[in-house]
Amino acid sequence: MKNKNLENLENLENLENLENQENKKTKNKKNKKQKIHKKQKNKKNKTNYKNGKKEGLTENYHKNGQLSFKGKYKNDEKDGLFEGYYDNGQLHYKDNYINGKLTGPHERYFKNGQLKSRGNYKNNGKFEGIWERYDEKGKDVSNDSYRYYDDSGQLKESGQYINGKHNGYMSYYRLGKKFTTFCFINGKLQTDLSYCSEDTSREDKPRIRRVR
Repeated sequence: MKNKNLENLENLENLENLENQENKKTKNKKNKKQKIHKKQKNKKNKTNYKNGKKEGLTENYHKNGQLSFKGKYKNDEKDGLFEGYYDNGQLHYKDNYINGKLTGPHERYFKNGQLKSRGNYKNNGKFEGIWERYDEKGKDVSNDSYRYYDDSGQLKESGQYINGKHNGYMSYYRLGKKFTTFCFINGKLQTDLSYCSEDTSREDKPRIRRVR
């Protein structure tokens, strides 16, 4: 009989396959819309295509003319460094991609220039190691819960850090609804979800606050 976390790993793989299929459909629709409305867009925006797919440098601008983001695509997938900016010209984020997946260093900033978060992604787009997180005044809030949303505003992932590492339940969502849940202790994936119980009577279990 499979344990719950192994079943959840299979569920996550299924979720990623579904999302990849949906992303391809969305990209095809966007490409068609971009061709139809190309003349209506900000003239400064630059996107290169090859055989109907994004290829090479892409630059988008805010309405006030400030650069919104820039990066490169390879075969319609994000590839390499992507940088985003606020409409005041302040750096918003720096992300690295390989074949469309977040990989390597990540940094995010508040509009006032204060560092918001810094960490690293594995080549499968998942968090890795210790993450630094700060509020707008520079206070370290690494021991806190978090929620991650995709570009459309849908809840994508939720969990909690303790000392900069994943601790407790980490949940993934599809279309805003919980799809699967994992258990982490000190940044390591556990084979049994029961280890993340809120019962703290066992010394080897950290005090976990669930994210609902």
